[in-house]
Amino acid sequence: MSYRLFLLLSLTSFNIARAMQLEQKNLFVPQSLGDVKVLYKKDQFFVNSTPVEHMNTDKELRKISKENLVRLLAKGSYVSITEISENQYKLQLNNRLYGGGAFGATLGAFLGKAAVSLAGHGTIYLVGALTGPFAPATIIALESVFAAPIEAASMAGAIAGGMALGVATGPV
Repeated sequence: MSYRLFLLLSLTSFNIARAMQLEQKNLFVPQSLGDVKVLYKKDQFFVNSTPVEHMNTDKELRKISKENLVRLLAKGSYVSITEISENQYKLQLNNRLYGGGAFGATLGAFLGKAAVSLAGHGTIYLVGALTGPFAPATIIALESVFAAPIEAASMAGAIAGGMALGVATGPV
């Protein structure tokens, strides 16, 4: 073993010894990789003591400070590891999407459907009221034409409202 290679390995080992290790709960590792340790030290990630090249690191992770990395991981982000070739890895930062607030989803669905129905049918009644004595005939005619599209749109509003409030009220 050459002196330079020995020195390089020694310095890398010393730097890794002072690095921050990412917890398993903050990693997504394919089963084919087995047990993997990910370390972070001064803008450099290591997977099983192998440095990860900057071009194989997610743009958000390339120049991230230790404090920002800890903050992102605490908020629910995680690092996904992919093996490109033997001892070459790619790191990707991903965010977990929390949801599951059943009460919020139900409320959102009701509010979304009601808002779209009110807007559609309210517009029909407003237009009908502007026709004066022909209001009943106008309202009946407009409702018979637009009732089905308004119902379809209100179902889309229910889905959108349910998803929005379900995610907003889900576990944090």
